[in-house]
Amino acid sequence: MKKVQDREYCLCFLNINYMGLIFEKMCQDYLLYYSDNLLVELSEIGQWWGTDRKKKKQMQIDIVGTPVEGKDYIIGSCRHRSTVKSGW
Repeated sequence: MKKVQDREYCLCFLNINYMGLIFEKMCQDYLLYYSDNLLVELSEIGQWWGTDRKKKKQMQIDIVGTPVEGKDYIIGSCRHRSTVKSGW
C-alpha cells in the first residue's frame, strides 16, 4: 500500500470516490428518464441512509424511488468500478 503522502495515490483515491457519487446520480437520472416504463408511478427518486437495527450498523440504499401512492417502492444499488473487469 502506498503512503498517503503520495500525491498521485491521493488524487486517484479522491477521483474514485467522486466518480462513485456521479455514477449514483446517473443511475437515479436513468431511472427517472425511463420511469414511464415502470409498473410504479414515482413521486421522487433519491437515496436513504439509516441504521440496520439487527446488524447494528449504518446502511445506505443508493436508489429509492418513492411511489405517488401505495407501498411499492423501487430500491436499488449502484456500483462504480474504476477498472474494467475482463470477460464483461
